[in-house]
Amino acid sequence: MSAMLRFRLVTPVLCIALLCYSCSGSSDDSGTTAGGDDGATTGSPDAGTTSGDEGGTDGDPAECKKATAADLEQVEFDPAGTDGCHWTIAPGANDQDALQSVFVEAVRGSVICLTPGTFMLRSELYLKEKHLTVKGAGRDETKLDFSGQIYGANGINSRGDHFTIKDLTVLNTRGDGIRATSVRNIAFINVAVIWEAEADSSNGAYGLYPVQCQNVLIDNCYVQGASDAGIYVGQSRNIIVKDSEAFGNVAGIEIENSTDADVYGNHSHGNTGGLLIFDLPNHPVKKGQRTRAHDNLIEKNNLKNFAPSGVVKNVPPGTGIL
Repeated sequence: MSAMLRFRLVTPVLCIALLCYSCSGSSDDSGTTAGGDDGATTGSPDAGTTSGDEGGTDGDPAECKKATAADLEQVEFDPAGTDGCHWTIAPGANDQDALQSVFVEAVRGSVICLTPGTFMLRSELYLKEKHLTVKGAGRDETKLDFSGQIYGANGINSRGDHFTIKDLTVLNTRGDGIRATSVRNIAFINVAVIWEAEADSSNGAYGLYPVQCQNVLIDNCYVQGASDAGIYVGQSRNIIVKDSEAFGNVAGIEIENSTDADVYGNHSHGNTGGLLIFDLPNHPVKKGQRTRAHDNLIEKNNLKNFAPSGVVKNVPPGTGIL
């Protein structure tokens, strides 16, 4: 029996109180996690039954299902999804517990709606189920504030295929804003990731960070303050980055070791470098090719380079396209 399992058995109260960050799994930042298989899922969003192993981190979030979302007043569950939402979460006294419990309990096909207001988070939020949609009431209306984050490397960490996140803002994560690893079919729509400290090397590295993904859509998004790249797509295939804005990052938009990317209609300004397209050695996925960048406005990228480390630390201010 592993040390982690012994911990769960002897301290179930702590597991419930924290909604088990150890059960939801702490992410690594290597960007080299292999994707799991599709597995099989049975039942509609009201069935609550899932089978199949998708790989993922040590410890299945399902082990914490005793801490149910139904116990929290700020969560409503509508199995039929009458108003287009199977789960509705409002800001309240238990924001961390409310969001993570729903992210654990949601089954395939669930739509999770976040009402207007600011959710105060202390830990990374982890999603594993496939075919999930998380949507807020708008970028200016629904905000997830990680200023008090003490656990986890990212704000939101998704490992499930067919994932859509839309109409919300993520603030001040200590690591990447929204990370997706080895996800097939992922969409970021009308999402903002912002670090409010300007040009601060302690800001998280990446705003939107899909890595080793297939079929990526980034549409009408905004990222500000990333200490590496605001909008990043790496080691991925079949990508659209469009009608988005990057401001005040080291690299505004970055396409790395990726194939068949279309980057257009974006405004990248006030960064150190506006648009970076390149291959790096020593990645599991190599030989990126066929990136098209067209009809973008790239201007005034003269910000001092505040990257703490990494390749982009070598990008000089005044770089438009590299």
